[in-house]
Amino acid sequence: MADSTTGKDGGAGDKKAWPLDWALHMFDTQNAAEFRRQAVEDPHQGAPLIGATWPPRTRVQLLASSKRIRHALVLRASGLVEDPGQIQYLIRAVDRVRQLIEFFQRREKRWHTKDVWSVTAPNGQVIRFPMTDPAADMFKKIVEEYGGHYERALITFLNDRLGPGDVFVDIGAHTGYISAFAATTGCTVFALEIQRNLMPLLEQLATINAFDHLRPLYLGASSKSGLSLMRRGWTTPAAQLEGATHTDLLGDPDSILNDYVPTITLDAAFNDDDLMPKIIKIDAEGHEADILEGARSIIEKRRTIFVIEYHSSEHMASFKRRGEEVTAQFDRALWDLGQLTDEGVKPISGPQDIIPDARDSHPKIVLTPKMD
Repeated sequence: MADSTTGKDGGAGDKKAWPLDWALHMFDTQNAAEFRRQAVEDPHQGAPLIGATWPPRTRVQLLASSKRIRHALVLRASGLVEDPGQIQYLIRAVDRVRQLIEFFQRREKRWHTKDVWSVTAPNGQVIRFPMTDPAADMFKKIVEEYGGHYERALITFLNDRLGPGDVFVDIGAHTGYISAFAATTGCTVFALEIQRNLMPLLEQLATINAFDHLRPLYLGASSKSGLSLMRRGWTTPAAQLEGATHTDLLGDPDSILNDYVPTITLDAAFNDDDLMPKIIKIDAEGHEADILEGARSIIEKRRTIFVIEYHSSEHMASFKRRGEEVTAQFDRALWDLGQLTDEGVKPISGPQDIIPDARDSHPKIVLTPKMD
């Protein structure tokens, strides 16, 4: 007997009758333009109507998919869609879109707040930062101390280079200040943060600004994957991955003194064509060299720009590292090295050439792949 989700003969070759999971995979890998062509040639087929806007990359596209599914269901009601596989597929597609819509509605209800402060991005978009945690208030004061110039060079750098379809990885996201500015460009943002108490703030930031491509991750980046100890306490912009330092922490899972934060290597997480970052920003309070050791494959591919916050020798020493190790993974014959300033990226020969900047307490170095 035929399976209602595989077509009249149960064969996998009948694409029109594939179940939803197979069909959505097909939509992910085929060209939407081809589905639009099919929908024009044969408007009675439901799958091309949906595939033309699947997978949805914005809420507008999600609503467009919903409308197309409803249109396909009208065809079904009129008897123009007779294949039982397509009928089953359309019913399941309706459920999938409904799940997504409810997902966003529930997030909005959970994280809605009017307690915000606003900053305008270079493209004119207003970013609302939630003020629902003491860490947010502390960070706002830091920004205000710079009179609107805080991280301006980095924000401009990202705004000029990121856009829809790009991936930006923010290591050391803290309250999400840089992640939010990156999100206004339309790129996908992975915001990695090692302080568990900051995760609700990041989720709230993404929700109230409808940054659906901003994905907060409770993760630390390092030279190897595993679990690292973090002492429980107040949040701070200067948090270190303490389990990777040589600080004596009680490694007892029964103790309530500490948390365990998962750690990954950048290669394990992002060394993939679909996830390959265009830019990686690293602000890890001295742990930068270890993080870059875990990104060797990404570095070898030379498709990613690295923006690295350069910290003092004291910070580096807590990880038993030296300043020159930050650039050790980069072949200088293949990479350009510079310092990020308000005037752009100024070439330098090494960390010893970094010039203190009154507008940036922690200078940023930029490593850019040279053009072949």
